[in-house]
Amino acid sequence: MKKQRGQVIIEFALILPLFLLMIFGLIYSGMLFYDYSTLSNVARSAAREAAITETVTENDSTITGHYYNASTKKFHGGLITSLYVPKQDDGFKIHLGDAANKDDIEVTIAMQLNTSLPWIEIVLPQEFTIRYHMRKDVKS
Repeated sequence: MKKQRGQVIIEFALILPLFLLMIFGLIYSGMLFYDYSTLSNVARSAAREAAITETVTENDSTITGHYYNASTKKFHGGLITSLYVPKQDDGFKIHLGDAANKDDIEVTIAMQLNTSLPWIEIVLPQEFTIRYHMRKDVKS
């Protein structure tokens, strides 16, 4: 009977780290998905606001300031994790179309990995970009 008891403890000690890794991985994946969804909503809202604004310019400071604080590097709505941070120069950009497509608006959010842990870099991408296109509303 004592051998059986020791076997259960050994099996538990071997399985527990794998089980906890799986549970915390699922939780953290959910948080990363929430952050990605939040950034997608920010890009969509900024593109929509730029589309309905009559006089919008490249990287309009009014729209940019409403959705992204460049000094603190934080987005409106906040992110749950700090694993990704905005890229230095092009974390949040509003781009107006060229002469051929002057009614096109593109909002780009570029994020980069905040940590240098080697095991995280294997699983997660080093950087990702969210782009949202919208056509400017033209009043007739």
